[in-house]
Amino acid sequence: MGFAQAEFQTARHGEIPTPRLPTPVAKAGPLFFSLNSYTKMRGFSNATLAQAGMLLLPMKFNDASDRFDAIEWGHCFHLIAQKLHARESSPFELGMSPGISFVFDACGDVEIIDEPPVATASDKLKRQARHNAGSKPELVVHLVSSLRREHLVLGKDTLLLPCLEPAQGRGGSVADFLRADGCWALPSTVLCREIASRIQAFC
Repeated sequence: MGFAQAEFQTARHGEIPTPRLPTPVAKAGPLFFSLNSYTKMRGFSNATLAQAGMLLLPMKFNDASDRFDAIEWGHCFHLIAQKLHARESSPFELGMSPGISFVFDACGDVEIIDEPPVATASDKLKRQARHNAGSKPELVVHLVSSLRREHLVLGKDTLLLPCLEPAQGRGGSVADFLRADGCWALPSTVLCREIASRIQAFC
């Protein structure tokens, strides 16, 4: 049922039927990011960010506009492959999976930021101290199933990539994982494979 179509509740005798519109499925797509700047989102709670729903497209932070803009998958893979090539690592070795963030510094070293329950108070304080000192890492990659405040950690380049659990027995190209509703359902295994193929191109 489209949003223009309304369901009407059964009216009691003498009452006027009242329209009941279906609740739209929330998606954190370009419209959400165009309406919400990074500065604005920093004031949101995790519950508010979760209402945005599943991340729809790969997004890259634009410092000039203070917003995240949609970006092609190929560009994302290339940026990550450059960093991993510099440290002679494979995405499979990092165990890339939903909810995990990766921070690459200028030397190519990588720090894996786990989900909030795993991070200790000490880790959070160290991270906050680095952020306050203005020492932005070269690249921050957030593998996102649904948005959280932890995904607002920025680097000089920052990527938000829609990523789900591995799809059992599914291969194919990236395009095979674009769903009918316009959401990407890209498994972490495919993400790793695409990045690994680009690392080989640097050799």
